[in-house]
Amino acid sequence: MALSMTSDFSSEDIHIVKEFKEMKVWLLESLDGDKLVIKIDAIGSDQIKAGNRVVKIIDPLARVKVLSKMEEEALRQYVRAFLEVSAFYESLGMTNHPLSHTNKQAVENLKEQVENLAKFPEPFVKMQAMTLRNIEKANEERGKGNKQLVRDFVATLTEKNGLETMGKVVAMDMFNDNTDRFYPGGGKQGYKIGPYEFNFKALVNVGNVMIALDDSNAFKVTGLDFLDPQSKMKTYGHSVDNVAGFGTIVNARKRKKFAEDIVYDLELLLHPKKHKWSLKTKLGVSAATRLEKGMVQGMAEIKNGFKKKYPNGMPGSLGQRIAMMP
Repeated sequence: MALSMTSDFSSEDIHIVKEFKEMKVWLLESLDGDKLVIKIDAIGSDQIKAGNRVVKIIDPLARVKVLSKMEEEALRQYVRAFLEVSAFYESLGMTNHPLSHTNKQAVENLKEQVENLAKFPEPFVKMQAMTLRNIEKANEERGKGNKQLVRDFVATLTEKNGLETMGKVVAMDMFNDNTDRFYPGGGKQGYKIGPYEFNFKALVNVGNVMIALDDSNAFKVTGLDFLDPQSKMKTYGHSVDNVAGFGTIVNARKRKKFAEDIVYDLELLLHPKKHKWSLKTKLGVSAATRLEKGMVQGMAEIKNGFKKKYPNGMPGSLGQRIAMMP
C-alpha cells in the first residue's frame, strides 16, 4: 500500500489532501485510494511511545505512529510541488486544472506546519483512516431533526460488549492520564450543542467520544485521541501520586461512581429532551454496571499485556501502576 501504517510514504504517493481540523488534522489519499490521517498536536514522541503501548493492548486500530524523517521530507516535497504547479496553472487563468481536486488552503496550512517541524519538538503522527462518528456531531444532527447518528451510538453502546468496550477505553485513558475525554473530577458545565445545553458530571471533550466502522461494516467504540497534552504522567518515568483518574479506577467505590457519572452524561447526550425525573433510558438499566465491568476488564488486559512484555521487571513507574491495579 502506498499510504500505510507499516511503510514510509513518498511525495508521489500523495494525490489528494483534505483538512479535517484547521492546522491540525489532514487526510492523505493516494491514486489507488489508500488513505492515512496525519495529525500534529502538543504531544512529544516519548508520550506517544508510552501511550501506544497501552492502546495496542486495548484498541490496536487507534494507535498512532510518528512520521519518519523520510515521511516528513515527503510532505515538504509534496506541498512545495503542489503550490508551485498550482500557481503556474493560476497564472494561465485556469481555475479547473489537474490539481484542483485538492483544496489549496488545506495544503498551505499543511505547509506552514511542516515548516514548523524544525522549530518545535512535537512531531506529526499518522493513523489509520476510519469512518467515524462523534457524539457531539450526533447531537448537532439531532438538533436539525436527523436522529440517525444518535441511533448509531445507541446501537453501538447497547450491543454485546459495546458499553464494556467503552469501559476499557476509560481504563486505557486513566492509565495514560488522559482526562481529555472523561474526568472523575468533573465535566464541562453549560456546554451548548445546537439547541441543547448540558452540565456534565464527567465528560470533558464531547468530540472525543467516538465510534468507528470496523472491517465488518459495523460501528464499534474507538479509543482514538488517547493522549492528553496536559497529562502529568507523560511517560512511565512519572509517578502516579495524586493523579485523580488512575486513583479512581483502581478504587472500587470511586470507580462505580465514575461509571455512573459517565452513563449519566451519555444518557443526556442521547436523550437531551428527557425530563430530569424520567426513568426512560437509552442505554439500559444495567449500563453503569456494564461500563464498570469494562473498566475492570481493561485493567486486567493492560496488566496481563505488560507482564508478558516485561517478564523480568517493568521500567519507571509502570510497575507502580500495575501493582495498584486490582
